[in-house]
Amino acid sequence: VVMGTGFGPPGIVLLDILFQVTREISVFYIDTGFLFDQTYNLKDKLEKRYGFEFIKVNTDITPEVQDKEYGTNLWEKDADACCNLRKVIPLKQALSNYDVWITGIRRKQTKVREYADLVEFEPRFEIIKINPLINWTHDEVWDYIKTNHLPYNPLHDRSYPSIGCKQCTSPVSSGDDDRSGRWKGSQKTECGLHQKKQS
Repeated sequence: VVMGTGFGPPGIVLLDILFQVTREISVFYIDTGFLFDQTYNLKDKLEKRYGFEFIKVNTDITPEVQDKEYGTNLWEKDADACCNLRKVIPLKQALSNYDVWITGIRRKQTKVREYADLVEFEPRFEIIKINPLINWTHDEVWDYIKTNHLPYNPLHDRSYPSIGCKQCTSPVSSGDDDRSGRWKGSQKTECGLHQKKQS
């Protein structure tokens, strides 16, 4: 069993709940090489708070090699290809050693995630996927964080409700959808780690 997190608010809540149940679990994050400094700082704070180390998952393709092989700023020309190289392929390799993958996704986050179940089989990675917070609301997540004084990314206080890579994350205006700051100006709302279930 392994948990994955991108250090978003639901992932922080899930981590706190999980460690109340067991300490015998591995937790990974995907380091794309393009994360915000605040994200790395949050990782360090969480490791210190809970006395453990996250497993770092990443591609062997450095940003320099990616520029050379796929052209500079691939995320501008083909964001899906960039996400696939730096997130999806490393995830598949990481999950190959496990039977169960625990995530912090919620139905209300995106159109893709609203079809997710509490427990489901993910055929792309041949793994059972468990989404314990699937029915939690945005307010329930933040109430838990505030009540339990959990650390979180300070960018959330600067109009960044959803945080990914630096190049593809921007602040949102008041009233905009939480995911509207990801891949701004495109229809893309998912990096490819989570996909709509096939009917």
